[in-house]
Amino acid sequence: MLNSELVLDKHASKFIDPKNLNKRIHGITYDENGQTLITDGIQLLRIKGFPEINSAELRDLKGNKLNVIPVNFNHFFSDTVVTTELNVKETLGVCKTILAVMKVAKIEDIVNIINNEEGKLVIRFQSEVVSGNHTLVETKPINKYLSISRFIKCLSVFDGLSDKVYLKESLKYTEHVFLSIPGVDTLLMCVRKN
Repeated sequence: MLNSELVLDKHASKFIDPKNLNKRIHGITYDENGQTLITDGIQLLRIKGFPEINSAELRDLKGNKLNVIPVNFNHFFSDTVVTTELNVKETLGVCKTILAVMKVAKIEDIVNIINNEEGKLVIRFQSEVVSGNHTLVETKPINKYLSISRFIKCLSVFDGLSDKVYLKESLKYTEHVFLSIPGVDTLLMCVRKN
């Protein structure tokens, strides 16, 4: 069974980047449906299983109530479809290795996740100095650019909670990728590439 409070305590600070402060959405939203939504506007963690309250409230990481009307983010999750199922530990290991190579090569931490000709999920990175890719599992069509370090933060939420996680896309909000298991979801804004 999911320990919602433990997941919140362990991961909340990873989803609020102090360099990306948007006062209207930056923090932890407790909503009427017993969910918490933690975001800095680029990545979001949604955890279900909290007590229902009368009206939503936004708090900072220290638990102080902020005098702001919280934004409702639940609409982002309403029309997601599963692209593929990922092995959490394998995918996390691959992503960490790719990030390490990118740091050594001093290249931007942006990767392209696509499906190749065989229908497999591929994580690709490249620069003038180095390039590489890693093939994971069968997938439906996908083509997204994202920050590998933020993707690792999203993926790490599921390490220890589940062996598998669903990679999802939204039919409406195409600039996002989602990772989900029952009770926990993450959302990551993609990077626009020309």
